[in-house]
Amino acid sequence: MLGNSLAIFLSKSPRDILDSFIDKKIDFSANFIYFLEKLLPQSFDNLKPTMLLAFIQRIYNTYQFASLCVRNDPGLFDSLPPSRPTRSVKMAPPSSAVQVIPAPVGSSTSFPSIIPAPVIRRPEENAGNSTLGFQQILTLSQRPSWRTRGLEAAAKLTRLEITIPPKPPVDDRLADAFANIGPHVYEKDHPTTGASKAWLAHLDIIKHVYQSNFETALILEDDADWDIAIRKQMINISSAVRQLTKTPETESTPYGRSWDVLWLGHCAEHWDEDSETITFDDAHVCPHEDYRTWMADDLAKLPDHKRAVYWSRNPICTFAYAVSHEGAGIILREMGACQGEAFDVQLMLECERNLRCISVVPEVFHQYFPPLDFAVKSDVDAGNGEGSGPGDEAFESIMGSVENIVHSARCQALWGQDCQRL
Repeated sequence: MLGNSLAIFLSKSPRDILDSFIDKKIDFSANFIYFLEKLLPQSFDNLKPTMLLAFIQRIYNTYQFASLCVRNDPGLFDSLPPSRPTRSVKMAPPSSAVQVIPAPVGSSTSFPSIIPAPVIRRPEENAGNSTLGFQQILTLSQRPSWRTRGLEAAAKLTRLEITIPPKPPVDDRLADAFANIGPHVYEKDHPTTGASKAWLAHLDIIKHVYQSNFETALILEDDADWDIAIRKQMINISSAVRQLTKTPETESTPYGRSWDVLWLGHCAEHWDEDSETITFDDAHVCPHEDYRTWMADDLAKLPDHKRAVYWSRNPICTFAYAVSHEGAGIILREMGACQGEAFDVQLMLECERNLRCISVVPEVFHQYFPPLDFAVKSDVDAGNGEGSGPGDEAFESIMGSVENIVHSARCQALWGQDCQRL
């Protein structure tokens, strides 16, 4: 039986074998020895040496094929459970000298004995993985809707792993009580009922980060959108953050540890010449002439066609932000009682006082808008009693738009085209 199974196996091409490994979620990207251990037959009874050697040779050929695939598409195996989170092993190129071990007596078959030397990945490269270098990507969402369906389609297209934790319900009376805790310097600082519910939702998901003991987490609002090149963009952002925070090369985490909040998705941010700034080229960055913000004069001071990373000044809107474990604790301590008009405004103020915050400009996440003709209400508007607007079926199949994202992952996933609002 075993011989027959191997005969069938040996009749397959490396491409067919590789596809079956991916389907079974076998992680063979670490090294050839791990790969071999996973696939060798558990019993060798009545198995001819020539058959075993042929089996090993075929596995080796497939491993070489897989290595080539990884070099062409580094994210190909991100959905597989990693066996080594910070290092990987690549096969020696075909031209390298390889030790050949003679086959057993009586056999004409030989196979290479491969013990690959480990290649240490740069920590920044892990910022291009399926969670963008964070321990988790979490989404704030009240319920399944056009928001989450578009988010999941965009995540699938860009091969991101996003978790949507269940959102605890919030009673209007609790939201109103929260809004009046204070102290409030100005009367306008009292949030509306909808803004209070949104604030509490942010606190709930940050509590989840803290209680789960996550070192880092990226938090997205459920209508967030991003570019199809987000994984490459985050590798460059990781390098810039490490440079800005003077992270030593020995630090293995993608973004280092000298930050509390990475503000990756906002609707405006201030900048001046005194800001220590790291810039880098990004082929998918929104050019100045197409960038929509009420701080356009500040953006015009930065180099065009580049992205900038610097210590936060006055970012607003929380389409996407990452928190460290320490940062999550500070937010819960300093913002756990309502003291301002909205969560994002208070977070901006805490970045001036207690939090080490870093902004990316132009942002790499933004809010997706359904077609404006349908006047779709936000969850904050609905929480303020302005009605829920039309049902999803009225507009979900019609493409909307997104500001400042050149190649929208949502629109590419759902309609196969860009939808930047110009």
